[in-house]
Formats: sequence, C-alpha cells, structure tokens
Amino acid sequence: MPAAAAKKTLYHSELVQMGEVQVTVQSDVQQSKYQGKPPYVILKIDRAERLYNCENQACEEFFNGTKGQTFVLQATGTREEAQIEYVRDGEPGEPDRPARAPAPQQRRPAPAKAPAARPPQRPPAAAPQQQRSAAPNGQTVGMAMNNACMSCAQEGIPFDLKIIAERATGILRLAAWFEAGNLMPKAGKVDPVAEAMAQPEPEPEPEPEPAESDNVPF
Repeated sequence: MPAAAAKKTLYHSELVQMGEVQVTVQSDVQQSKYQGKPPYVILKIDRAERLYNCENQACEEFFNGTKGQTFVLQATGTREEAQIEYVRDGEPGEPDRPARAPAPQQRRPAPAKAPAARPPQRPPAAAPQQQRSAAPNGQTVGMAMNNACMSCAQEGIPFDLKIIAERATGILRLAAWFEAGNLMPKAGKVDPVAEAMAQPEPEPEPEPEPAESDNVPF
C-alpha cells in the first residue's frame, strides 16, 4: 500500500494571514514525539489536512475538546502574544475553506435630481409711450415769447400783446411739428408756420345772462 502523504505544517503566522477561516478539527491536541517541538492539532482547511503547531499554551487550550467541530476562527499576534478567537459556527454542507469576507455591495449612484422648475419669468413691462403733444415747459414758452418780441421789433410792429401771443404760439407749434419727426414740407405743400399762424384763436364763450326774477318790487 502506498504511504500516506505527509500533512503540511501550518504555522501560526500563516494562520494569521488567512484572516477569518473555517476549519474542522480532525484530532485532539497531541504532544510531539520530537523533543522541543510544540504540541499540535490536525485541522482541515479547504479540503486539505494541515498540522497546526500551537504557538503557545493559550492556543493549545483553545483546541482542547473541539475534535469533530467545524467553526470559523481568526488568529492574531505572535509567540507569547498569539491568540485564536472563535468567530462563529461553520456553514453546514460547505467544505472547510478560508472564510472570505462578503463583497461590499456597490451602491448605485443616486439618480440625478432634475433641476427645480423655475417660475416663468414675466415679460418686462413696456415702457410708457411718450406723449406726442406734451405741454411745453416754462423755458420753452419764454424762448418763444422772446423770439416773437424780437421779430416784431425787427419788423417795426408796435408792441401788441395779441400779435406777440400769436407769433409765440406759431413758434411752439412749429417746434412740436419737428419734435414729432416731421420735416419741412416741400414746395407746393402747406407751410406749417403759415398754417399755424393762420389758425384763429378760439373765441371765448359768452357768459350766460342772469335769469329774470319773479319777485317784483312794489
């Protein structure tokens, strides 16, 4: 019969590197037949039997009375500081293997939030239209009166308030004509100055006569 394959030694440093590992204890703790060698225990890890050398007395005591049990353990430290901790029971029906930490669940990125709807912007208020026939200010009226007086003086017309008012009115109407964007009329068309001068002033309305009284003095 072929000789049984020798079991590979499992040192405590290698067990530390395995992290959390599931094992099945195959034997009781046994003393080595070689002088100076530490006690050992046979563990089944990932379908292979390994001969674990107990690092110190604490590790030896951990495996006492655990033959036939399957559980997950984790080794830490070295030499006198070496320790073995029980993590949890083994998984039934699963082969003995290094316990792999579950892969972290990848968080799906949160769906991008749609930008908040902005309230509809109101169209800017339309600028008020400028009145075409704005009343002339005092400075404009004064200039028109001065020009009317100068024209009367140049023509030798004696001072007449009515004539000056008519000419000043014509000057103001002509200024309003140009401010409205009109141009000087061409030949054959009505002259705005003559037209303005020709417009008669409105006659004042006659005052109402007093009503006759029925009271007759005696």
